Amino acid sequence: MCSQSRASLMTGRDFPRTGTMLVNGGYDYMNRGEKTAGHIMAADGYKTAHFGKWHNGRTLGYEPWHFGFEDSWFPELYINLDNMMRHNGKYVQTEGLMEQDLMDKLLGWLDGQEQQQQQAGNSSQPFFMYYAPNAIHQ
Repeated sequence: MCSQSRASLMTGRDFPRTGTMLVNGGYDYMNRGEKTAGHIMAADGYKTAHFGKWHNGRTLGYEPWHFGFEDSWFPELYINLDNMMRHNGKYVQTEGLMEQDLMDKLLGWLDGQEQQQQQAGNSSQPFFMYYAPNAIHQ
């Protein structure tokens, strides 16, 4: 239920309505027209970010940045060491433990939000961040 749960969480809809029916075989893709929490928050002026497992489509047109997330890091493969990740459409080879690397990137993003808030005199843009650890599957 990995892909289906993620699709329901992101859209607020029952998973069959999102097009996500299984976890493999091409049935782990959300319909392109689905509106996600990322879309809704971005439309309301929030900065949006996704870190971790996506598993709702990995081919062109189905990545997190097509579903309302302006910043995204996710593993290309679900392996724990020295993983290839994707950052906003670019492939990046990482070293070390995947979950630690994702958490470092997430914390760096949060630090950036805090710095922007300080520079703006505590009137910065709100943000929505979605973190989906892969380790839950181990």
